[in-house]
Amino acid sequence: MQAVYGSAGGWKEDADTWKADRIYLSRDSTEKDPTVQALGVGGQITGARSNLIILDDVVTTSNAHEWEKQLLWLQRDVITRLGDSGKLLIVGTRIASNDLYREIRNPEHWTGGKTPFTYMSMPAVLEYDDDPEKWITLWPKSNLPWEGSDEGILPDENGLYPKWNGPALFRRRSEVSPSAWALVYQQQDIQEDSIFPPACVQGSVNRMRKRGKLKPGTPGHPAEQGQWYTIMGLDPAMSGNTAAVIMTVDRQTRKRYILDVENMQEPTPQKIQKLIEDWCEKYRPHELRIEINAHQKAYALDETLRTYLASMGVKFSSQFTGKNKWDTSFGVAAISGLFGTMRGTTFNHDNLMELPSQDGSEGVKALIQQLITWKPDTKGKTDCVMALWFCELRAREVIGTTRITQSHIPNKWATPRQEATRYMVNVNDYEFGDYE
Repeated sequence: MQAVYGSAGGWKEDADTWKADRIYLSRDSTEKDPTVQALGVGGQITGARSNLIILDDVVTTSNAHEWEKQLLWLQRDVITRLGDSGKLLIVGTRIASNDLYREIRNPEHWTGGKTPFTYMSMPAVLEYDDDPEKWITLWPKSNLPWEGSDEGILPDENGLYPKWNGPALFRRRSEVSPSAWALVYQQQDIQEDSIFPPACVQGSVNRMRKRGKLKPGTPGHPAEQGQWYTIMGLDPAMSGNTAAVIMTVDRQTRKRYILDVENMQEPTPQKIQKLIEDWCEKYRPHELRIEINAHQKAYALDETLRTYLASMGVKFSSQFTGKNKWDTSFGVAAISGLFGTMRGTTFNHDNLMELPSQDGSEGVKALIQQLITWKPDTKGKTDCVMALWFCELRAREVIGTTRITQSHIPNKWATPRQEATRYMVNVNDYEFGDYE
């Protein structure tokens, strides 16, 4: 390189032509700009033009909050150094919910009202399965083994060692929070003011209750049988994922219990039919609510399915999804209040929606991840959230038809004994002295 392209005299430590942060190669042009220059974020780019600028991992945990300063540097000092046919490449890993990598895609920061960048995200897991061995991952093998790994691990027939395969990423997911997994490993946008705050979603998970039917009196389950109504929501698809959620709503307490979630990969009509039949046998739902947009309308016309549901005593209801799913009072966003509220950084445990433990259920994990990454007009996966929304729409109707007389304001600080000793006073009797 130096012999062919280097300046006369070669490289020297005190030379002006070859240094640790810049390289000059001999060329026909008379420009004095370095051929290659390396600098840190915020540094001054030498010269009037560049053919290619690469920003590599410029966002770290220590400077992620400085995205406004970084964006200003990008627009004033970096982009202005590009020639007419120059290219700017930004490579990095998501660090924070609001960072440079997200904000450069925000059209509000650009005069034309549209970001000039194209965007490619590379999630660690491309397709999930209940068996981690069947996960399809981005980087399952490497030509080098893990540093410090067992020397007994041998390469395969192609000379490659296990890297970020399904089991490795399954273990890593259990070591981080759902929001960290979605942001850092799956490269999904997480909002600080998320429609479904991660702390509320996590606080709504009952780790004592496994997925399955409610068993009154069992630890982690309701103390006694309530006025329960069970709904199955199904968001079918022939490409992508088919999602199903089954939920029980208590007419008296208005509490919603998610019993099970299915996030079906590579769905077929036969697999969807089997799921419906299996859940009807296991959970005995009162109603099946299914989306009938486009080709899904075939389910509404399927006499075999209708006959089977009728034999099981399951009501069939169709759901047409339009733009109303983005409505803040009627659409998906309206579910967020069911997951409770926060006081500062503390969850108030006032949720009306309860999720089962995530252990052993890829469906429940998929629902949680989709909830915390959901936003209006999102391009990410929303199948499980939509299936939950179908259930909730029917739950509201069921609760609305049940008259509940509430005599006391809920008090989470009251003990069971205090609640048992509460009573009502007739105002007229009190006025005439029957009560002291």
